[in-house]
Amino acid sequence: MKVKDVPIKPRIHTIPETSNFAAALKILVDNKILSAPVVNSEGLVTGQLDLVDLIVFIVHLSKRAQEIFVSLGLLSEDKTINFSDLHVDKQLQDLFDAYDDSTSIANFSKRNSIVTVSLEQSLADLFESLVTYHRVVVLDPSTKALQNYITQSDLIKLLYKNKDLIGDLGRRTVGDLALGSTPVVSVRENQQVLEAFKLVAIKNVSSIAVVNSNGTLTGEIGPRDMRNMNPDELIDQILVLCKELVSKTLPPITVKATDSLLSVIERLETEARHRVWVVDDNNKLQAVISIGDVLRVLIK
Repeated sequence: MKVKDVPIKPRIHTIPETSNFAAALKILVDNKILSAPVVNSEGLVTGQLDLVDLIVFIVHLSKRAQEIFVSLGLLSEDKTINFSDLHVDKQLQDLFDAYDDSTSIANFSKRNSIVTVSLEQSLADLFESLVTYHRVVVLDPSTKALQNYITQSDLIKLLYKNKDLIGDLGRRTVGDLALGSTPVVSVRENQQVLEAFKLVAIKNVSSIAVVNSNGTLTGEIGPRDMRNMNPDELIDQILVLCKELVSKTLPPITVKATDSLLSVIERLETEARHRVWVVDDNNKLQAVISIGDVLRVLIK
C-alpha cells in the first residue's frame, strides 16, 4: 500500500499566514479540527499550526506578563499574576501585537515541523513519520501544491477498517505489550485550567489528566478543549477550575491492562479520540496510550 491509498480529504482547511491568533483559533474552532496547514497568498504551505501551539503561546504570554508586571513594580516575584489584568499595560499589548500573523505562532510549541510525503511513497514511510509527528503534508513533487493532509487519526481509521491485517498482535493485551507512557502528567481538579496548559508546555505532552483528591481520574484537558472556547472570552475561560471545564466535556476513555490492542484501536476510532487512559480497578491512573504509542508497536 502507498500514501495514495489513504483517502484524500474532500476539503483541506488551511490558515492564511496573515491570520492573527484569534483568526487562527476561529478557523480551527469553526471547522472542529485540531490543526491545519498555514499557506501563503499562492496557496503554498509555509507551516502548520495546531491548538497545542496556541496553548503554548498562551503560557508564554502569561509568563512574559508576569515578568513585565514585576519589572513595573506592580507585582512581587513570589506572587502569580492575575491574568485578567493583562490589558492594563501597553507593553503587554505590544507583546501580543508582535505575534500578529499565523507564521509567528505556527510551530510555537516546537512540535509541528513540516513533514512532507508524496502520494507514491510507501505506507511504511507514512507510519514511520506519524509515529513521531502528529500529521504530515502531502505535496505534489513538482508544483508543491497541497494534495492531502494526513493525521495520526487517519491512520487509526485505516487500521480499524483493515483490522484483520493486524493479526495476532491485535489480540495481545495492553499489559503484555507494555503499551503506554508513564508517569502520567496530571493536575488536581481544583486547579485552574491555565495550570494544566502550563504542564502541556513544560512537560511536552498534549493532554493532562485531571484527578480528584484521591488520585482518581475525573477528566482530561488538552487541545480539544480549546475548540470550545470563545476567543473573545479566552482569559476568563482559562481561569476556571479544571473540574468546571471537564464537567462540560466528554469523559475520558479508560482501558485496563487486560484489554487488547485491537480494542484500544477500536475505541480510538469509534469515539474519535487521540488517547486512552490505563486505569486499575479503582480507576487510579497507570499509563496513557497515545495514537503514536499504538503506531510504534505496529511498526516494530
